[in-house]
Amino acid sequence: MDRSSIYIVSVDSQSTRGALIQELRKSSCVAFAEPNARIVARTNDPYYDDQWNMYNMGQFGGAIGADVDGPAGWGIFTGSPLVLLGMIDLGGIDASHPEFQGRVLHNAPEDQHATLVAGIAAATGNNGIGIAGMDWNCKLYVEGIGQDIPSTAGKIIEEVNAGVEIMNNSWGQMGGYSHVMASVFAYAYQMGVLSTNSMPEEGIESDFPGDYGQGILNVEAMNQYGGIPLYEECCETNKAYGDVIAPGGDTGLLHDFVPTTESGGGYAWASGTSIAAPHAAGLAGLLLGYSKAVLRPLYNDDIENVIKTSAKFNPSFDPPYTGQIDAGQALARLNYPYFLDHQVHVGGGPTEPSGTLVYVTFYGVPPFTDGVPMLMLRQAQVVEVPLPRQYDETPDAWGVGVETTGWPSNDDGRPLYGNNWCGIENIYPTTISVETYIYGECPGGIPCDPNTVARWYPAPPESVVFSWSVLGRMTATGVSEEMDTRRLGTLLTNPVRRSVEFWVGNQRDNVILRVFDINGRSVCKIGLVSDGNGVVRWDITELLSSGVYYYKLVVHGQALRGKMLVLR
Repeated sequence: MDRSSIYIVSVDSQSTRGALIQELRKSSCVAFAEPNARIVARTNDPYYDDQWNMYNMGQFGGAIGADVDGPAGWGIFTGSPLVLLGMIDLGGIDASHPEFQGRVLHNAPEDQHATLVAGIAAATGNNGIGIAGMDWNCKLYVEGIGQDIPSTAGKIIEEVNAGVEIMNNSWGQMGGYSHVMASVFAYAYQMGVLSTNSMPEEGIESDFPGDYGQGILNVEAMNQYGGIPLYEECCETNKAYGDVIAPGGDTGLLHDFVPTTESGGGYAWASGTSIAAPHAAGLAGLLLGYSKAVLRPLYNDDIENVIKTSAKFNPSFDPPYTGQIDAGQALARLNYPYFLDHQVHVGGGPTEPSGTLVYVTFYGVPPFTDGVPMLMLRQAQVVEVPLPRQYDETPDAWGVGVETTGWPSNDDGRPLYGNNWCGIENIYPTTISVETYIYGECPGGIPCDPNTVARWYPAPPESVVFSWSVLGRMTATGVSEEMDTRRLGTLLTNPVRRSVEFWVGNQRDNVILRVFDINGRSVCKIGLVSDGNGVVRWDITELLSSGVYYYKLVVHGQALRGKMLVLR
């Protein structure tokens, strides 16, 4: 078969696909038309068929789909050695285990619990032995928890300073809210780290570290039936701030547990929220590694929210927005027809001109003295700007704190640790409004208003920086797959309809599009100029009739060639 004559047509729905296939089959120019399908990865790890957590086919009587859909994710990406995945656990892992050889950059004294956790996140897949973890290629940096809060906080700081970008925490902190621990997780977040955290279970009913706020993805456990495990039914705190669900197994028969690695080079079955959390950590590693591979940077807020917004609905869990993580869907969000855009805006406007007087306690925020309450004027800053694209439906959006100059509200009465925050106020059909907060110093005490503020922190209104991300599907008549100078291997969207829009980089530039018929004869040549934001639009209303064409697109002096189907 001449594969050069095969082309892919993208459509909006299954019904549209079926109708188009039938229509194409009627054409004498089409030899065949058939549905396309995703090819998923299949590993040669001998215990893979036992891993219902990765791909649940009901092999042990469980619910089909009560898994993380590992094969769909691995069909897109299997991990990158450029990702440093950190673990804070009861100790170190068995670094000599065949599943981790050559991948452990730092280790603590060995502990069985840590080795069980590491196998879920990072056992090497498709290596002919044992099992497959979520991320097959990441590097590992493992520290053991200390005996108390200060020593454990020191371990977290060490991992952050070592360059970890994902940090799994399959442990709980007793004793209530800690300023020390809150400050180190705030530091980790501001340094770009995403922390995954195992939710409480029977015997370890602690809200922390999960309730320390930004940059922490809280993971609940499910059993192979997709339900709440017995060990987690005890803990009402899970209902308050659980973010996602992942397989954690249950108590009962052997196959109610989850296969993983154990010390001594072997394999074992384990259960608990400690087993659920590393599924999310490994998925975070896959997303981060993929972003590095395709040169599309992701912030920690992006990784967290891609995992959350791509999660599958699971009716067994309350609240219903606590979704079941899905590796295939999460990685698909980083590919066409989805587009993830970062937006930045400088300067805001107050929603309440007079502001609100509040007492604020700071830790680690110069020039304020740690722990001393300050009377300050808090003012919400809001900006409304156009959405970056047109979408099929309302897109998902979230703030990117590490790129924002603005602080969170202190409505919960907790201290501020200097971590920046941006929130989404509302998403409209064509615009989005985002918010953050600034705090004014009131040297004269009460009364205090914006005119008497001596200084605004962390910035005055005109210098506030808002940063956020928008993720959505493109409209069928909208834009082709994203294309820039690094990825000129991307084709125009097929089918090409009346108007087309595509992205060529964040700069103005000349673009030349030449179109040829199937016999190679030139049909038209169009000179275009991008709009300054890198977007190019063209209209084929009077130029091309429906049919199959070849094109040559010249952008930044580089040429892209491909086939396209035009539908009028």
